[in-house]
Amino acid sequence: ARKSLKIRGEEETNADQNMNRPNTIAINTRRSHTYRQQQMHEEQHYSDDEIHKSERIYNTMLSDLLNLHKFNKSIHTLYSTPHPIEIVCFLFGYAFNPVSIPLWCILLATMSPSKSPPIEVVVSYIATVVTTLIATEVGKFSFATTRPKRQSYLSADKIIRRYAYLVTSLKSKHSFPSGDVAQATNVCFFLLRILNPPADDDDIAHYRTMAMCVIFLVGVSFARVFYHCHWIEDCLGGILLSTLLYEGGIVSYVILNTNKCISVWLTE
Repeated sequence: ARKSLKIRGEEETNADQNMNRPNTIAINTRRSHTYRQQQMHEEQHYSDDEIHKSERIYNTMLSDLLNLHKFNKSIHTLYSTPHPIEIVCFLFGYAFNPVSIPLWCILLATMSPSKSPPIEVVVSYIATVVTTLIATEVGKFSFATTRPKRQSYLSADKIIRRYAYLVTSLKSKHSFPSGDVAQATNVCFFLLRILNPPADDDDIAHYRTMAMCVIFLVGVSFARVFYHCHWIEDCLGGILLSTLLYEGGIVSYVILNTNKCISVWLTE
């Protein structure tokens, strides 16, 4: 009887092991598949970094001095962020998608001083948008740099970008300079110089607006890198390009002639 009980116990143990064996095989298969995906993703990041470093506009003393290659990789490989924080990143990253431009027109029109008609503000802003767009597209065509690899919702190493499909939509082929960051800089200059120029009796409000613009530019730049749309150098290039357009008088010339056309149209 004891022998039969012992034999029966061994048979039950072997049966349990045989039942658990497929689960063990399935788990090991999934682990090996995930490991292969992680290796492929690391190789992709490695190739992205190598391509990025090999391009002339990114292989500069500034990039080496500020260690921008390391910062690019750190932001691109950030893991999942809390959903509320990513919603803020999404708003910054999507702020200058073409479908958002009408919202900026309405916002700037409501912020215009009483001496400027809203239609004049809207048309002037659209003129600056078109000017900035032409300049950025010329820059992109001239430098023809490579964008980072597009990030999906969930990659093999669990890097989550919940709104990647929206932020990365309607973007051009080349990377440098960043058109969204250039447009963000354009809004800041338009707000500070056209709508609310500095006044001696209200310097505090002007500096407050300037501080908000700096925070806004940092947010847009970070979001564009976070969603694998750009490198940090692209964002710096977008800021520089828009600054040159304003400091060089190109935007002022465009706005002046636009206002003349609007005045003639309104008088007629």
